[in-house]
Amino acid sequence: MNKAFISQLKSIDAPLFYNSSGSKEAYQLNIKHLSFAPVLGLAIKAGEYIYPKKKIFLVDLENEKIEIVEDKIKLIPLATF
Repeated sequence: MNKAFISQLKSIDAPLFYNSSGSKEAYQLNIKHLSFAPVLGLAIKAGEYIYPKKKIFLVDLENEKIEIVEDKIKLIPLATF
């Protein structure tokens, strides 16, 4: 992950989320799994979907992009070991 993207992530003054089975990089950057959004009051979980109440900043770590989402999102469950 390049330094400019990391700097961009740190400059956002809102909770950041990722939506994959797990990410050590996200954990190190304090990016929460999307399943945590309802706990923060930012979304409602219904089945396998998350329905945002407010804009959700969704981080794509592989492609180094941040997407602002307001529509339903299919949740990818965290892996269990």
